Amino acid sequence: MFPEASSCFIKAAEAAQKAKDTHTEASMYVEAGNCVRRYSVAAAAPVFEKGIKLLLAANRVAAAAKVHRQLAEDWEAAGDAAAAAANFLAAAELFDSDEFSKTQYSHCICKYAELVVWGAEAPAAAAAAAAAPAAAAAAAPAAAAAAAATLEKAAKIFETEGYKASQNNLLQFGAKDLFLNSLLLLLAAAAAREELVDLQLALARYRDCNAHFAASREQQLLQQLLAAAEDRDPAAFAAAVEDFDKVSRLSPWRVHFLLKAKQQIEQQQQQQQQQQQARGAPHMLPAVGDDGELDLS
Repeated sequence: MFPEASSCFIKAAEAAQKAKDTHTEASMYVEAGNCVRRYSVAAAAPVFEKGIKLLLAANRVAAAAKVHRQLAEDWEAAGDAAAAAANFLAAAELFDSDEFSKTQYSHCICKYAELVVWGAEAPAAAAAAAAAPAAAAAAAPAAAAAAAATLEKAAKIFETEGYKASQNNLLQFGAKDLFLNSLLLLLAAAAAREELVDLQLALARYRDCNAHFAASREQQLLQQLLAAAEDRDPAAFAAAVEDFDKVSRLSPWRVHFLLKAKQQIEQQQQQQQQQQQARGAPHMLPAVGDDGELDLS
């Protein structure tokens, strides 16, 4: 049924093109795409793209953004995080240019940030597994730097939107989730104690700009996580997460980056222990007997 319906809409779009009716042509391609997406997102994408180009040519920016958002949600449901992220970003950029679509912009840019860090890891891991051991080892530092840069970029998006929400009486309560996401990403990327100082300063800024966040369980969790990271104590880190999850269930996305952060702490703990072992045990003075002589027994 849907293939036949999409074919009819495409014929209608072609007829509208001959009649130079751009408005109808764009609408027909969008309707065709809505039919095709019911059985194939990949096949629907080029149909939607035709409609988007026509909508933009007619200066119907918000309508084009909504099509991108629909396509992004379809790709996300299909499990293609990279394609979903690209369409959420395209939608966000279009919504940002529309004065009356700022809330839509915030939703789409945050979804982009969520997916660009979630979906970027699978292709990188597959490429590393397929590469020769020597090549993989040589490429590892560059891949790690690129991954950290992506995490920082996404964290900045969450932070910016958190600040915006904090300035809106209707949205400021939801800023706690944005600030939590931002610091979780930065914590997962932190590789040294010096970076943890920056995270403590960021947490203080978030508290200062949003009283709801300052009194929230999310803020308390972040305090505990940063303290555990500073002490290189993965057990305390896991305990804080477990206590929070008992009351407020953590999403798989947050759990993923919490695990990455915990792995960072474990690696730092192991490095610290290895350094201590390399320096050797502290020199032990020989025991002294009751007679004041050295006890060499």
